[in-house]
Amino acid sequence: MRITSGDIPPTAAATLVRALQNSRFFPKEISVAFIFPICASRWRHIDPAAKIMGGKFIGRNEQDRPSAIDAPLPGERVYDQCIFVAGKFTWPEGSSSPRLVRAWIDDVCIGETRVLTETDSPEWRPQYKILGKLPEPITTPREAVIATRLYLDGDETGRKLGEVTVQLVPARLRERHYGEVVPPDQATVLHRENIYGSGPPIEQASPQVLQLVLEYLSPASSMVDVGCGAGAFGPGLMNAGHKWMGLEVNNRCFELLERRQLPYRKLTDATPRFPCADHEFDHAICIEVLEHIKDPGPFLSEIARTIRGRALFSVPNMEVLPYLKD
Repeated sequence: MRITSGDIPPTAAATLVRALQNSRFFPKEISVAFIFPICASRWRHIDPAAKIMGGKFIGRNEQDRPSAIDAPLPGERVYDQCIFVAGKFTWPEGSSSPRLVRAWIDDVCIGETRVLTETDSPEWRPQYKILGKLPEPITTPREAVIATRLYLDGDETGRKLGEVTVQLVPARLRERHYGEVVPPDQATVLHRENIYGSGPPIEQASPQVLQLVLEYLSPASSMVDVGCGAGAFGPGLMNAGHKWMGLEVNNRCFELLERRQLPYRKLTDATPRFPCADHEFDHAICIEVLEHIKDPGPFLSEIARTIRGRALFSVPNMEVLPYLKD
């Protein structure tokens, strides 16, 4: 069985971007490179009417707002090994800087994130996204309550944001085709040739993936697109006010980048060091590239050297393979 990138749904490529927020279940040497401390100066636009009541954040018109947990929905069937939790909260005046959000089932932490992004709202409301899992798979369906808690600087107890009751369903991943490659504790480095085939470079980015990338970037930032291909993400990011620079190794892609008049710098297989100064860019994106890299350690170190802020990665979504068999 071989699957090309075109066989995967557009949103699937964004899975790793969400998953890497969940540092609890990824190797430390990788997650540390992707999770960056939150700058206290970013926490602004505080609602002066916001306050904490009974452990819950309350702001103006809070009764008219949706629950602090937007996903999953109440009663939704959720796989025990793939639990996507998303929500937002009102930031109370005078509180310490937020450190992280954790999601819990019973007394078990199923995931956490330190990446909090702004929402399009007259009042500033941070939002969070967590891709979590139960540490131990379940064998029969059961009801469960997912709760999220916010942890501030110096606060180890956390403050409740919201909760939702769902129906947990056993994924039984290891019983499915390719299920052995899906669990996050599987530490073998897999490459595209292990399962996937490659297609030609694309010139248009998936709108869903582009929007997801934009959600994690600071305004008007400088971007380096490592392994940019034909520059699919260049126009969209530049139109959104970012300064974009591509890095590429393929001669055919050089021709496409020049035809499209997109800025780029050449990489060669014999040059392990990127043609970039230390901390030259604010952020980096690396879309559908990491699976091609034989030795990801030095490659990731170069990305870390080149940027001052956040790096966003996307790889083929192998997680969908066991479910496609159904």
